[in-house]
Amino acid sequence: MLLTLLQAPPARPAASGPPPLTCADSSVTTLGDLSLHCVDLVPVPDVTTMSGYAELDYAPTPYGIPVTREGVVRWQVRMRLSGLRHRPSPRWIGGPHYVAWVAPPSMAPLIRLGRVRNGANLVGEVALPVFTLFVTEEADTAPATMGKLLLRAQSPSALMQPHGSSRLPAREAGAHQHGAWPMPPMHPRVTSMPPGLEVLQPDATPWWPSATPVPTAPPAAAARGAARARARPARGAPANAPPAPPDAEAIVLGAKDTAVLVTAPLARTLAGRAFTGYAWNGRVPAPTLRATEGLRSTLRVVNALGEPTTVHWHGLRHDWRQDGAVGLSQEPIAPGATFTYRLAFPDPGLFWYHPHLREDRQMDLGLAGTIRVAARRDDWLAPVDAEHVLLLDDILLGDSTVYPHGAERPTHALMGRFGNVITVNGAVRPELALRAGQVVRLWFANAAGVRPFNLAFEEPLPMKLVAADMGRMEQERRVDVVTIAPAERWAVDVRLDQPGRYALVNRVLGVDPVQQAYFPQVDTVATLVVSAADTPAAPTPAQRGFDALARHDEETDRFDAWRDAAPQRELLLTLQPTGLPIGLEQAMRADTQYVQPVEWVGTMPMMDVLSTPRQARWILRDVASGKENHEIAWRVPRDGVQKVRIRNDRHTLHAMQHPIHLHGQRFVVLAVNGRPAADRAWKDTVLVPAGATVDVLVWFQNPGRWMLHCHVPEHLASGMHAVITVGDEEGR
Repeated sequence: MLLTLLQAPPARPAASGPPPLTCADSSVTTLGDLSLHCVDLVPVPDVTTMSGYAELDYAPTPYGIPVTREGVVRWQVRMRLSGLRHRPSPRWIGGPHYVAWVAPPSMAPLIRLGRVRNGANLVGEVALPVFTLFVTEEADTAPATMGKLLLRAQSPSALMQPHGSSRLPAREAGAHQHGAWPMPPMHPRVTSMPPGLEVLQPDATPWWPSATPVPTAPPAAAARGAARARARPARGAPANAPPAPPDAEAIVLGAKDTAVLVTAPLARTLAGRAFTGYAWNGRVPAPTLRATEGLRSTLRVVNALGEPTTVHWHGLRHDWRQDGAVGLSQEPIAPGATFTYRLAFPDPGLFWYHPHLREDRQMDLGLAGTIRVAARRDDWLAPVDAEHVLLLDDILLGDSTVYPHGAERPTHALMGRFGNVITVNGAVRPELALRAGQVVRLWFANAAGVRPFNLAFEEPLPMKLVAADMGRMEQERRVDVVTIAPAERWAVDVRLDQPGRYALVNRVLGVDPVQQAYFPQVDTVATLVVSAADTPAAPTPAQRGFDALARHDEETDRFDAWRDAAPQRELLLTLQPTGLPIGLEQAMRADTQYVQPVEWVGTMPMMDVLSTPRQARWILRDVASGKENHEIAWRVPRDGVQKVRIRNDRHTLHAMQHPIHLHGQRFVVLAVNGRPAADRAWKDTVLVPAGATVDVLVWFQNPGRWMLHCHVPEHLASGMHAVITVGDEEGR
């Protein structure tokens, strides 16, 4: 009976009554795309006066998207209703009343969300992949079962219903070669693909790096400089700086010495496959650079690769001419050449460095490292007993070696290049040795090209979120997950009460596009090995600091007045496909009925590999002027504050999330889909889910010419970048 009612056509309202409320009426309250963030509540056949809609806002979160430990999006549901007959009593007790419910497709369990009335209702949070909302009429205050069904609506994700297609076995290893390009490895849970794609190949030549380094001069001096930099302690480090883990290859920067990074090929083996990668100073990840807030230092980069490169110092607010952006702040470092960067570290926290030329292959092959800047103030963050930096990444490996990149241009231009092997600090499932009773600070940085991570401990541990990309959290908070987009950084303090092995897992929901079904994907990325230790009789300073939830709003609270202000700038993120193979385009059109806010797993590798920037032009469009990508040349005054609205077009051939990065400046996230952001911190990268609108407030303090772009390397190579000039042309 219930399923029959769900499938019944909507009843026509009485001709004399008011027009029904629909999602078209919600445009003033949400900036998210209505097809993803609103559903009409359809009346059952014998109801002619009632109507309404349900808005699906993202639940409050400090991250780019709120998800549970299982990787399910957390929705905050708001209903606007009209035509309900009964008036609830002032205290909402006794008499007929109305209740909102939610249920998964199985209709069990039925979850009571709460009472509703005519007008606006905040009914509660829903965390189900697919769900149906109901409004019922109840006769008492605590019904054991649902009363009379009045209105119902299915979530937009209800289009993701499995239809029972045949599931074929995976291809056997060794059967992947087709023409010049090998067939990409299929996802083990998604072994089918649209027919006809197997005969297509990317419009590029497959490329593997040379294992032979290019001669450089003088290599001996470079090696001596690197050794001196490792040996010298940092000048001016605070007395209570968090203890760094043992790392003989870390480079401690000073004000007088010049450190050296040598970029060269490196033989690597991961998951049983040998390949040639890239490395700085023979390490993957690159050596951690350690500095102190306020330091100015120099670092010489020696390029022993067979291709040009640069280094971008991600998140540093320093001189724009040292930023590493090819064509804007510097020319490429040619093979065999050197370039000396003069760096400044005005902010404490975690930053990172990577190439800004052919990032699609240079980053993917290993060129990424972190920068840990210690604060001058002893109380910048609460004390901890230990800290570790965890650089997250993935890499796409074939049957016997790394899957090739494009020689002339990137492949994977539509989706970005998802890897099939996850690494932490260059290793697969590393272990970190710690002791019970400690509080450890974990600094996470995501160096993957397109993969977002949703990290939690298999056996939950107490965690506190303390810092983001470029600063402390305005309000520290307890968390059970760390959700991190490409290029973002987050820091959490973890209390280790008991000895044991604690697996850190990436748990997300993948989508089988052939089956039209969700599936769980769980990968262990690292393990904390906690040994037994004597617990002090009295709480340690680190334990006392963990118990407090500090507030740091001395700078960000000044921007509250901007929440309701109109944006001065507005960007649309969209796609212009050109000349895609007809088979590929038709296969992609089948996926446009419903768009995931975030794609967590690469499940269609054959579709993904085929596109290059010749077929996919990703676009940043200035809404006011209509200019796109490199045509955009914003000019803003130094020390100006501007609200920028970023809207991600859901109605494209392949809508997806974009991590948007702004060089050389910092901003706070004000709102998502028009709703005020729950937690704020200084950031340089923000995740914009498909169909979402994000408002950021940028403080343009740092003069110069700076890039604004999507941090997915293939999207950047496909044109998705703009230039912002702060101050005058000379960067003053």
